Amino acid sequence: MSNLQENKDINDRISFLNLLSKFDADELNEIIHLYCSHKPNIIQDEKNNHFDNTEIIDALDSAIDDIYISAGFRKVKIFDRLKVGDFNSQIRSFGEYSHQRRSELWDKMPEYAYLPNGDVKNYIENAKEVWDNNVVGLGDIFEKVLLHIISYCKTGKTRPLLLVGQPGCGKTTAAKVYAQMLDLECFFVNAPRMGNSHGLYGDAGTYKDADCGAVAEAMIITHSGNPVIIIDEIDKASEKFTHANCNLQNEALNLLDEGAEEFRDNFLKITFNASYCPIVLTANEIDDISPPLADRCEIIRFPECDMEHIADVSKKNIIPKLLNKLDCQEEVMIEYRFVDDVVADMYKDGIRSIRAYQSVFENAISSAYLRSVMKEQRQGLCRADIENALNNTMNKYKHKIGFG
Repeated sequence: MSNLQENKDINDRISFLNLLSKFDADELNEIIHLYCSHKPNIIQDEKNNHFDNTEIIDALDSAIDDIYISAGFRKVKIFDRLKVGDFNSQIRSFGEYSHQRRSELWDKMPEYAYLPNGDVKNYIENAKEVWDNNVVGLGDIFEKVLLHIISYCKTGKTRPLLLVGQPGCGKTTAAKVYAQMLDLECFFVNAPRMGNSHGLYGDAGTYKDADCGAVAEAMIITHSGNPVIIIDEIDKASEKFTHANCNLQNEALNLLDEGAEEFRDNFLKITFNASYCPIVLTANEIDDISPPLADRCEIIRFPECDMEHIADVSKKNIIPKLLNKLDCQEEVMIEYRFVDDVVADMYKDGIRSIRAYQSVFENAISSAYLRSVMKEQRQGLCRADIENALNNTMNKYKHKIGFG
C-alpha cells in the first residue's frame, strides 16, 4: 500500500470512511477493486461532494491498515521507494513502453507485509477447519503441513514445501488449501509454461514486450507483500524437459533461501524482501528435481490413491461441490452405492488420478441435470450418464471398464 501523506486532511478521511459505511458488501468490494486498480473513478456522497481517487486510496490505506493492526498483525516493510532514488530518470532511457509499464507496476508494488500475531491456537483451529472442509483424509500430510503453519504464525517465515506424488493425487489442491490455512492470498505459477516467459526475475528492459517476473507479479496481482507462491510441476522445468532460456529450477534457488530477503526484479530494477512469501513447489517425480533445489525444501510425499480413498473423496468432496457448483442439489439424486460401483470399475482398470474421477462425475452430473430440466422432474445419476461422460472426457477408458 502507498505511504500515507502526513499533511492529508483528517476530517476528509473521516468523512470518506463514514461514506463507506453506507455501502453494502458488494458495493464495498467494487470500491476496493477500484482502489486496487488505481482507476481514476469518483465516488459521490449524499451532498454531491466529490472525493477524488487520491482520497479514496489514502482513506482505504488507513482503513485497511487499522483493520490489520487492530487484529494484531505485525506490519513489516518489504520495499522502500525512498531508497530507489529518481526512478523516472532510471527508466526513461529504455523506451516509452518500458517506461510506462515500469511506472505502472512500480506504483502498485506493496510496501508492507502483514504478519501473524503469534496466536498459535487460533491458527491451528482455523487450519484444521479449512483442511477438513477441503481435503478428505491425508491425516499424515496435514500434520506435516501444520508444523509449517505454526512456524509461520510464530516467525512470519517458514521453510518451502515440495509436494511430491503421482498426477491427480491431490498435491495442487493441498497447496491451495495451505494458502487458505495461512489465511493468505495465493498466486499460481505453471512451471512448464514459464520456460519462454519472464521467469521469476523478469526481463531486461531493453527487450520488446519485457515485463516483471512472477514474484513481483504475485505481489502486484494479489496486492499483498506476502502471498503464498505455488510453483506447480516444477519437475517439468528441468533441463530434461525444456531447452528454453529460463531454467526455473535454477532461478528458484535464491527465492528459497536467504537471497529472498534482497530479491531483485530485472525489469522493475528494484530490490524487495520476498522472504515472507511462503513457497510451495509440486512435482510428480523427485528424480527430476535438482539436488540443490530439493535440499532447500521440506519434502512431503503423497501416497498413491487407493480405491477407498478415491470413493471417499468422490462422495464427501467432489460430488457435493459439483452439485453446489451447478446448484442442482434438488434436481439430481445420487446413490452413493452407485458411486462406489463406478469407482470400483474405474479403479480396477488402473485409473488412479482423482482428477479423472472429477471430470467423469462433473460430466455425468451435468447430463443428469440437463435431463431433469428437460423433463421438469428430479433425475437420478445412472449408468448412461457415466457412459456419456466417458465418451466426452475419457473415451480411452470406456470399453476397458465395461460401460460400452
